Amino acid sequence: MSKFPKIVVSPPGPKAREFLREDEKLISASYVKGYPLVVKSARGCIVKDVDDNEYIDFNSGLAVMNVGHCHPRIIEAIKTQSERLIHYSTDFYYDVLLELAKKMNKLTPGGFLKKVFYANSGTESVETAIKLAKWHTRKHRFLAFIGAFHGRTLGALSFTASKPVQQRYFSHFYLESRMYHILIVTDVHLNKHIQNAIIIVLILLMNLFFKNTSRQKKQRL
Repeated sequence: MSKFPKIVVSPPGPKAREFLREDEKLISASYVKGYPLVVKSARGCIVKDVDDNEYIDFNSGLAVMNVGHCHPRIIEAIKTQSERLIHYSTDFYYDVLLELAKKMNKLTPGGFLKKVFYANSGTESVETAIKLAKWHTRKHRFLAFIGAFHGRTLGALSFTASKPVQQRYFSHFYLESRMYHILIVTDVHLNKHIQNAIIIVLILLMNLFFKNTSRQKKQRL
């Protein structure tokens, strides 16, 4: 049985370092990197870098490569679809989108019909969730947690509070749209009942604040 990691040269190796220098010149710094891994190929759960070092992949494409890298059935499905149609537009209809929606209806919880929205990224999904919540409730106030990451597009960024640098020099889009953003500090070591009590108290305080604000506005009018 093979042992991993297989280190040919101490990482980052010479090819990786050259790549990092070129990347710094040409690629936007908004793409945050965890460490200087320059991937060349991957199969299953093994990733190989440009200097031929091999590692066990615990990142899994940020948890999206759930059947491993280059799975034969995935490769075959991509090849079959690319030979038929690569892209047109969601302004029109596709059989594969409908078939996947049917499968997702069967796999997801609940014995009722669900509508499916396809997204390109996590932050796009968050943006959609924000819009759905606003449309369904007709309300415009949200709770977000300190330490949480929701994305870097403007709407999702208004909820993100994991690192100050992510919001530096960017205004809060939803605050400017008369949105109220309440940040709640949570501690994983706190008892769940205490966490729930904190949330309830903050919601009550928030409702009291909004009622007082509305009352003051009516008095001014």
